[in-house]
Amino acid sequence: MLDSTKKIRRTGMMFSSSSTTIREPVRVPGLDKYMTLTTWHGCFPVFAGRSKRSKKFRIDVRKAAADANARSVVVVGESGLEKDSVATFVHELGDKQKAHHLYRISGSSSSFTEVFGTEEYPGVLDSVAETRHALCFSNFVRLLKSEQEAKDFMQLLETKKYYSRFHGEERVCHARLIGTTDQEDERFKSKEVLQIAVPSLRARSADIDMIASAKLTRIVRRRGQFPTTFSPEAMHRLKTYSWSGNLRELGSVLERAVYLFENDRAEHPYIPWMIAAEHTITSTSQYNTEFLRYNLLSKFRFLQSLTRSPWVFDNLIKYVVPPTFALVLAVLWLGPQTREENAALTIFWTWWWPGALLSYPLLSRVWCAVCPFMACGELVQAAKKALGGKLGDWPSSAKTNGPPFAYGLFAAILMWEELWNLPDNGSLSAWLLVLITTGAVVGSLNFEKRIWCRYYCPIGAMNGLYSKMALLEIRSWKGVCSGCTAQTCIQGSPVDSGLPGEGCPLDSSVSRERGRRWLNLLTSGFSPRSLQITLM
Repeated sequence: MLDSTKKIRRTGMMFSSSSTTIREPVRVPGLDKYMTLTTWHGCFPVFAGRSKRSKKFRIDVRKAAADANARSVVVVGESGLEKDSVATFVHELGDKQKAHHLYRISGSSSSFTEVFGTEEYPGVLDSVAETRHALCFSNFVRLLKSEQEAKDFMQLLETKKYYSRFHGEERVCHARLIGTTDQEDERFKSKEVLQIAVPSLRARSADIDMIASAKLTRIVRRRGQFPTTFSPEAMHRLKTYSWSGNLRELGSVLERAVYLFENDRAEHPYIPWMIAAEHTITSTSQYNTEFLRYNLLSKFRFLQSLTRSPWVFDNLIKYVVPPTFALVLAVLWLGPQTREENAALTIFWTWWWPGALLSYPLLSRVWCAVCPFMACGELVQAAKKALGGKLGDWPSSAKTNGPPFAYGLFAAILMWEELWNLPDNGSLSAWLLVLITTGAVVGSLNFEKRIWCRYYCPIGAMNGLYSKMALLEIRSWKGVCSGCTAQTCIQGSPVDSGLPGEGCPLDSSVSRERGRRWLNLLTSGFSPRSLQITLM
């Protein structure tokens, strides 16, 4: 966290108290109630982090502050993201000599006429139009009660011109204009207006540790405590929580955590200066469930490399599984037809079948990640795409008709196995495998992704039923997926993105399937950065 702090100091994202007292700027008469004092330490946590979103955010702020034409700026972000502090930073970074004030107008408590004035009284714009001060319109959308007011305000942002009702003429505002809003609005997008998007905490969960540490440092300094850190369990709880209130909610939680820690410290003076998990109370449901789960991806780093390796699932199912499956079929057809003499029969009926059943309580349906049936289906699907063929969308009836078909086919397989004594007949066992493979191939040739796996596979139906008892599961990070409206985990992300992928072949979101143990999602293009493999 300190490395990021030093970097932010070097790049001009943090101020010292001495930098704000070079000389006292000239105040505008009558606007003292709008004047904002520089909050040089209060702004830091929103900029903390090493993620791509945080870096882009800091770059956008620096570009806006250093804009040669001092164009207007609109800061967009969810509620609780300290957008007013971002506006303060833009002003302070651009005002190198500290010769101008920032005047903040609240959209909740001010009116449009208060800004633009009337025929009898001048507005705030009339008072600062000839100065180089800065005006911050906090949540400016609330100021605008009509479309005409919105057009007048947009004209002000774009051209710096406005019609002064008090002077009865069009005037030019030389002050720097900065607006903040909780949601994007197409009416206020223009090439002449700079946009700064403040990423939510859900969008940069990897930065929670640095942001929380920065917030905690501010709190303990203000309360006169010794430097305090987080225990690993407390940090895990902060990372897995969905911060709907963003930085404001995080600050409240940490304030309460420090208060609880001070009480414990008063009773037990020898405990370490460390915030424990029981101090970071976020919500009742989080407190009661999250501590029961053990995240294997965070505890064993080699698992992250393992799941990201293309050879573990991608190349394995492309280059290893199909030849092995073809060899097994050849042995079943051409080899001896009794289990005592045919190794493939022994492996199939003695080892694989009961082994798959016994793996469910711990490994869930990991078999689906290396399934040979869909490996063949994906080969023919890739060949059709390479030849320019088109794949259809999934029919709406699949969700209704698929499960009865899958369970009925599984029951038929069980009857076939008993009536025809498949465990002692190599040819019939091979035909059983070919039958299931044919379904996967037909589905892959006609429809996109893995419709056979999702709705029609009899083995998959059994896996889904029994895997509900599994201890191991894939779950989404709440800080990433809760409230997310993007569909990249389902539809995929482009190659030029930070984490390119084709999306889930089962057309499902891991956050949607939290209660189900779908370890075959490891082959689905999900990023391990947004996943947990938990033991419960």
